[in-house]
Amino acid sequence: MKRISLLFIMIFVLQFIINVNNCPCQWVPISNNISGNVNSFSSINGNIFVGTYLLLNNNPTYNPGVYITTNNGVNWTQTTFPYFAGSLHAKGTRLFATAYSNGSVSMYSDNLGVNWTNMNMQAYCFASNNTTLFAATGNGLLSSTNDGLNWSTRSSQVTPYLLVKDNFVYTAAGSANLWVSSNNGVNWTAANGITNSVYSLATNGTEIYAGTYDGGVLKSTDNGYNFTHTTAFSGYQIYSLVATGSYIIAGAFSGTGIYVSANKGTSWTQRNDGLGSSMIRTLFIANGFIFAAAGGTQIWRREFQNLVSVNNISAEISSAYSLSQNYPNPFNSSSKFKFKIAKLGNVKITVYDLIGCEVETLVNERLNAGTYSIQWNAGNYSSGVYFYRMQTEGYIETRKMTLIK
Repeated sequence: MKRISLLFIMIFVLQFIINVNNCPCQWVPISNNISGNVNSFSSINGNIFVGTYLLLNNNPTYNPGVYITTNNGVNWTQTTFPYFAGSLHAKGTRLFATAYSNGSVSMYSDNLGVNWTNMNMQAYCFASNNTTLFAATGNGLLSSTNDGLNWSTRSSQVTPYLLVKDNFVYTAAGSANLWVSSNNGVNWTAANGITNSVYSLATNGTEIYAGTYDGGVLKSTDNGYNFTHTTAFSGYQIYSLVATGSYIIAGAFSGTGIYVSANKGTSWTQRNDGLGSSMIRTLFIANGFIFAAAGGTQIWRREFQNLVSVNNISAEISSAYSLSQNYPNPFNSSSKFKFKIAKLGNVKITVYDLIGCEVETLVNERLNAGTYSIQWNAGNYSSGVYFYRMQTEGYIETRKMTLIK
């Protein structure tokens, strides 16, 4: 009997180790049949679009253009857009697309890319608010109040980077200059505090963020008139920014991957789980997921809540590591717990089922010393007993929790 029990334990331990060592990546590649270098995203009514282009000396069998997915990237279908795609933008149910070749062609589709209409204009990108559509063109910034049928000039400056928030319009030209308009582009003011070339812009409704070349992320709390550095991000080329609520996500084209701030840029955590140190060209949030174009032709996807689930609640240095019991426990659908880090290092927290199979990796990052909280959303899992394990240098602890639905 003892031999049988010992054998059972050995099998259990072996299976546990095998499952732990074969944990799935939190960032999942979903490029599938996407062809070409990924340049932009957009979405209409849950349908997600991606624009791709072809660089010189790339695979001649590539067939770049505009692709659509109706199932969050599980499958992609190429639309009839006849050119290499540059920027994409959706206003209502109309999708605007520019050609990659010097922005020389702009088109729109009213039926999810089945048919396209040539706008007979040169545009680099589009942006819009509720009333006005803006186009950054080779002849300056244009505006339209009838979804692109007629246009008027708002600025003579050629600025391929656009952001629109209510009646505020922000333009940048890949240089250490950013212009702000508070009246839909009629009058303009140069922003202060811009010391590096601006390559990306984002807003969460109250702040404006600018991603720069070698200067990290800048932040404005006065509608973009004055900017300050969010943190010591020098040397990072931030080509993509997305913001929602208190979360800011930055994509570094300098090959260091993705960084997340849960406190509006005060502190940042690298979140590359499975992605590696890839060059991030663009980021996009839709349907509860965040999508990343990494390393040229690759598209990766991750649940947004999973990406931002680690919150630094105290920078006070603890004398020891600890992993608290989740609360509530038992729980229905979601539960939280805290953990403490005594010094800077790699931290991994993983959830396992009763037989040792990995269910989900909640944390797999290099974290600073401090106290953190994390929430596990178990809505897609069945009732039962689960274990969550924290592992870092010189410290491992496992606790049990019970999911009841």
